[in-house]
Amino acid sequence: MKLFLTPVFILLMSLYAFSEEMRFDNRCQGNAAESCAIIASGVITKQTPDKFREFVENEFSDGQVVLLHSQGGNLAGGVELGRAIREYGLMTEIGNGVSSKDEFWEWPGAGVCESACAYAFMGGRRRIFDDEDKLGFHRFYSPTQNIDGESAQVLSGLLVQYMVEMGIDARVFTFASQENDRSMFYPNDAQAQEFALKTPYGFDHFKLEPYKQGIVAFSKRKGDVNLYDYTMQLTAYCKRGSPKLLYQIGMPLENTADFVFSVGDKNHYVSADNITLKPAGDNVLLEVTLPKAIAALVVRGDSIRTSFNYSRAAGGFFPYSKDLNDVDRQSLAAAFKFCIS
Repeated sequence: MKLFLTPVFILLMSLYAFSEEMRFDNRCQGNAAESCAIIASGVITKQTPDKFREFVENEFSDGQVVLLHSQGGNLAGGVELGRAIREYGLMTEIGNGVSSKDEFWEWPGAGVCESACAYAFMGGRRRIFDDEDKLGFHRFYSPTQNIDGESAQVLSGLLVQYMVEMGIDARVFTFASQENDRSMFYPNDAQAQEFALKTPYGFDHFKLEPYKQGIVAFSKRKGDVNLYDYTMQLTAYCKRGSPKLLYQIGMPLENTADFVFSVGDKNHYVSADNITLKPAGDNVLLEVTLPKAIAALVVRGDSIRTSFNYSRAAGGFFPYSKDLNDVDRQSLAAAFKFCIS
């Protein structure tokens, strides 16, 4: 059941709204696709989702991010905008799209996304906001009519249904309901992660599992792959007396490339000749043979940073980055046990 089918729901507005209707613009902070975003700023109306779809189909050229900056508007429009964002597989981020010094590392500038905008934000397949940003929720209301108990119950159910559909912990609705039309619930970082308002990113800690006559240590990606960041899993093991790292990459490749491995602040290099490639459906497996001396450093290191020297046209560097704890080091040491002393 779509939210926009409920007449009173269409009237629900944020008390705090920008003065102009939401508009969409392309903005790139550099010459790379990952620096590009759709800037979505202004009041959300019931026409906003259709205008967004039209913009994406006809004008949006690059990138994967919708940068939201809005104090709300039509709640049904916000929900439907979130659904449209999810349909196109886009990420959401909060920001005003302005950099005071016009520098990439200051992009996108602190922003606000409240009321109806917060529900649009939920549509991102990956959701990002910083401490300087404001993601705000309050109790729904109509500025033009009273909402009776039965209508309120229906609307509550529809909002919770939408949150579940977007992969959000519906406890957010409970906190929002405790606010009135003039106050906001702003989740802190811990709450944002607990309620999945911020999507997990990076890689899990290493785990051990048996494989054939030995064991392997593996670390899986949290969440989805992203543009120029298609590493899905890293597996460490010993094979014929040599330490190996196996990368599962979420796209096809035709050739190998040189490998860069950083432990601490020192880089180590492995040539493409020591890397094998195996297609795996729509994915590819890259097996790197490590020098034993480098493998020995790994099990004592505080972090791992790796990448491949592929061109951007081939898909980027396929990075892996992980700060290691004691369990990680113990798991890697067990996986390399019969390769290094």
